[in-house]
Amino acid sequence: MKDHIFERRVRGHLLVAEILEGSWKYPSSGIGLRIASSMGGGAVLYRTELKFKSTQIADIQSMLQEIEICVCSNDYCKRMAFNPLTVTTDRDGLCETCYQENEVLQERLLQLNTLKKDQNEISLAVDRGDNFVISFDSIRSLTGSRKMNIYLKTIPSKEYLNEILGNLGQSTNTEYTVHKTPALLKEINSKITECGSKVA
Repeated sequence: MKDHIFERRVRGHLLVAEILEGSWKYPSSGIGLRIASSMGGGAVLYRTELKFKSTQIADIQSMLQEIEICVCSNDYCKRMAFNPLTVTTDRDGLCETCYQENEVLQERLLQLNTLKKDQNEISLAVDRGDNFVISFDSIRSLTGSRKMNIYLKTIPSKEYLNEILGNLGQSTNTEYTVHKTPALLKEINSKITECGSKVA
């Protein structure tokens, strides 16, 4: 039954299920199904009271009968989605199209938020008269790596950069970029305008 494919049609949409590998590798965890659908996306369904060795095809078919689909939770959408009350899914009642669109939107909002933070930081640097910024993409420490910007009024010499890296405990081979802050601020403002137009 490991390789058996189970199917059921619900409200015109085909559900295709297979038993998760963990069901026989970790039998005490019960039976798990991975479910794909002609609607797009997927879901899982678990029954801890069932055990792989004693589970019959009829038991799996009974699990499939429990799965329901519903109209997308987006008020402006009429497509179908997995009913989150009957399966485990991270779609929260959204159809696959709306879910993917929401993921893109959240990613753009995160990008916009990051750009605005950069805009604020560089604007302050320009106001201070710091004409250059040294950007390190990966400053390593015991807690991991992080980005770092250092602002300067004049363009730094190679010796000064090596001194900074030494004070930070970094190799002189650490990669960095040097930008003029006014030009960088102009570039970020342009990106904010572009990104903002996509989330409006």
